[in-house]
Amino acid sequence: MSDNLLKQGFTASAPNQKWVGDITYLPTGESCLYLAVVIDLYSRVALHPETALRKPRAQSHPASRPGTP
Repeated sequence: MSDNLLKQGFTASAPNQKWVGDITYLPTGESCLYLAVVIDLYSRVALHPETALRKPRAQSHPASRPGTP
């Protein structure tokens, strides 16, 4: 987990300045389906939604890669 770098500043003046991400789980009765998403705060578009039956590793998401916002 990272520090709160945005300090509640959830707006951006251009694309790819600020990305946020979250992982949540959806109970399915037998197990859980995990949903991981990265959102561009300028366009509010989900850049990399991903579902999995296991909790996704942070390294699989573009925001955790060097050189990304």
